[in-house]
Amino acid sequence: MLIRYGKSQSGKRIKVAEIYTLQDHRIGREKIDKGALFIADRLNAVGYKAYIVGGAVRDLLLEKKPKDFDVVTNATPETIRKLFRRSRIVGNRFQLVHVYLPDKVIEVSTFRSGSMAENNYYGTLKEDVSRRDFTVNALYYCPCKQQILDFKSGMKDLRERRLRLILPLERVFVEDPVRILRAVKYAAITGFRLPGKYRRRIRKDAKRLENCPSSRLTEELFKILESGSSYRIFEMIYRLEVLRYLLPSIYSLLKFSKSDAEGTAYQRKWFKNLKELDRRVGKSKEVKRSSMIVAMVLPFLSLPEQRGGLREVYYTELFYGIKSILKPLTPPNRDVDEAVKIILKNSPDSVTEKLTPF
Repeated sequence: MLIRYGKSQSGKRIKVAEIYTLQDHRIGREKIDKGALFIADRLNAVGYKAYIVGGAVRDLLLEKKPKDFDVVTNATPETIRKLFRRSRIVGNRFQLVHVYLPDKVIEVSTFRSGSMAENNYYGTLKEDVSRRDFTVNALYYCPCKQQILDFKSGMKDLRERRLRLILPLERVFVEDPVRILRAVKYAAITGFRLPGKYRRRIRKDAKRLENCPSSRLTEELFKILESGSSYRIFEMIYRLEVLRYLLPSIYSLLKFSKSDAEGTAYQRKWFKNLKELDRRVGKSKEVKRSSMIVAMVLPFLSLPEQRGGLREVYYTELFYGIKSILKPLTPPNRDVDEAVKIILKNSPDSVTEKLTPF
């Protein structure tokens, strides 16, 4: 391990970061996604700094296969757009670039400033580190040197299986409530313990999710469902009362059904569906989002015996029923349409308890 030093405001020599070499971390370039390498190498070749950052580095260190590889750089979105012909700038609050490769899309972002004064305010690597959520997600892998830069002792926290916030606890979820979902997701995926003070703060700030754009929450939902750990994540989300603000209709059905037996039946079916979804995600490269929607809503759809013997469940009724169950989230209509077709294909005349969601 190497040490990077800097100077304090008073001129005193201080440690800025720990640098882990290939011999320390054993993550060679062959373990990095080829598309992410292509982007990082090209940025470095024209004089910019580019790193793999976030969950991909964390997962590789935990000997897990990352689902996504994100690149961060000191190049601006406009510069990145010019360097990669098949790319586009996205986002309003903070702009980043999607680079389109033959088999995937790689997200490339510019170092963020620590300032909250205005949107799209770019900064230095050091400032970008301070904007990350957890120390284990603030590890920067340099593909050129095959080194990991650690400014916040994230490697130590990883070894000790500990989740530790970078931003102050009283600020982190206030500034961005979506971090609540990510905190729970990281704890469930890694198996790291979520400290009691974090759990208490999550319960306190969970209501702030009501003010988040539905599009962001919808995207986070699908990230959870695509993780292969949705059962563990939603189990924790439910216990911490976060589900009340993320999916209030589902929360009410699980928590406040007409009888304890009915509520227990809903829980059993719902969590069973999530376990099956995780199994399928683990076996397949891709599970369609429409199938994920079916897994989420199936236990709560009206069954024939609950509808006074009515056997027909029409397309329109199912479509808007699914949309209602998932409110305030807004999955694309095309995915909901496919979900309805899956249900009707499995049961032409009615929705039955034996209906398989896949």
